[in-house]
Amino acid sequence: MAYVTANDVQLHYDTHGQGAPLLLISGLGYGGWVWQKQTPAFASHFQAITFDNRGVGQSDKPDVPYTVPLLAADALGVLDALNVEKAHVLGASLGGMVALQLALDHPARVDRLILCATTFGGPNVVLPKPEVLQFMAQRSGTAEERFERGMALAFSKRFLASRAHEADFIRQEMVKNRQPDAAYVRQAYAPLGFNVEHRLSQIPHPSLVIAGDQDQAIPAENAKRLANKLPHATLALLEGAGHMCFIEQSKGFNETVLDFLKGTS
Repeated sequence: MAYVTANDVQLHYDTHGQGAPLLLISGLGYGGWVWQKQTPAFASHFQAITFDNRGVGQSDKPDVPYTVPLLAADALGVLDALNVEKAHVLGASLGGMVALQLALDHPARVDRLILCATTFGGPNVVLPKPEVLQFMAQRSGTAEERFERGMALAFSKRFLASRAHEADFIRQEMVKNRQPDAAYVRQAYAPLGFNVEHRLSQIPHPSLVIAGDQDQAIPAENAKRLANKLPHATLALLEGAGHMCFIEQSKGFNETVLDFLKGTS
C-alpha cells in the first residue's frame, strides 16, 4: 500500500502506467478504486494517479470540516509528494469541483482539465429533484438500502435494468472499506460554500466538460453552463448515461478523454 502525507492527513494512492501524469479525483463517497474502468485504458498512454480523498477508502478520515479548497490542497499534496510538476487533471462530481479549484489556485500545475458530471457551484447551479437532495444530505436506512438508492441515483434506469452487474465492483469496494457516516457527512458538506462561476474566465487550460444526459445527481444542464463559461472548453454529452457515465459508458468516455488529452479533439 502506498501513502503520502498532505495537510496532516495520510492519503492512499496508486499509480498505473508511465508517461505524462494524469491525476484522477473521485467524488462523494468513492475512493480511487472507482476509476477501475479507466486506469487500464489510460495507463497505456499516461501515468494515471488515483487516490482516496480524505474521508473515504484507505485515507485518513478526520472529523473536521472539509471544504473544496482543502480537498484541492490535498490533491496538490499528492502531486507534490510524487514530485509531479504538472499533470492533466480529471475530476468527477465533487472531484470535478476539486479539479476546478486546483486549476484556479495552482494553474501552473495543471495541463489539460477534464470535468465530469460536475458544476461551478453557486446560485446558478441547476439543482436535482428535492428527493435526490434529501438522500444526499441524510443517510437513513440500512447500508444495503442506502446502496440501492445510491445506485438508482448514480446510473440510468436502462443500465440498472440490463447491466447492473457491471458495477458490482462498487459494492465490493464499499464493503471492503465502508465509509463512516461522519466522514460521508463531512464530504457531503464540502461543496456547500463552493462557487467559482465568477472566476471561470481565469482558467487558461484546454478543458473537456463531459456528462451523461440522464444525470439525476447533477443535471446535464450544469455541464452546458460550465462549458459556456470556460474560455477553452469542449462539451461532450453521453447519450443515455447517468451520473457515473464513466462507468456506464466507459468505452465512449475513455475514448473521448484520450482523444482530448492527445489533442485530437
